[in-house]
Amino acid sequence: TLGSTVSCFPIINNNFARFQVQIWRRSYDVLPPPMTKDHKYYQDIITNPNFKIDGPNEDQFPHTESLKETIMRVLPYWNENIATEIKQGKKVLVVTHGTSLRGLVKHIERKSLREPVQIWRRSYDVLPPPMTKDHKYYQDIISNPNFKIDGPNEDQFPHTESLKETIMRVLPYWNENIATEIKQGKKVLVVTHGTSLRGLVKHIE
Repeated sequence: TLGSTVSCFPIINNNFARFQVQIWRRSYDVLPPPMTKDHKYYQDIITNPNFKIDGPNEDQFPHTESLKETIMRVLPYWNENIATEIKQGKKVLVVTHGTSLRGLVKHIERKSLREPVQIWRRSYDVLPPPMTKDHKYYQDIISNPNFKIDGPNEDQFPHTESLKETIMRVLPYWNENIATEIKQGKKVLVVTHGTSLRGLVKHIE
């Protein structure tokens, strides 16, 4: 029994190490342990001739990086060189370490997703893509009991809205209920979705 228990230790240690590595690989800002000077590959990396041209000296060398730090390190070169070439319609071959490529891909994906979302959020009448029936939250929203009282049926349900449509939807309730109470000098607590509040604020302003 003791022998079988001892023989399990390498398996447990290997599994734990593999689990830790997966955390570092898959996370965005979790740093792996720094490479120390007694690491067997330390001198090989520090003295690598590929780093001598425009590379960091030993004091500036990153001994550990999360994906976040990698992105921050490669973005200046991306913005000043590669992105400008691409914007001119040129095809660019990017040859670099796999982690740097992962960082660039993550940055591009975030930017490409962020830009249209910012347009939808900041514009007045630009509609985002409609929610389709195969969306994973479609049934949860359509069947939400909060919408059963005086709410729309499925055919009337707005599958997409710009701020313009939101204002048109909430204004009747505002005019018939909230505004009349305020005109009577009453204080009214309005509890609603953030976008509806944005619409009301824009209408009031």
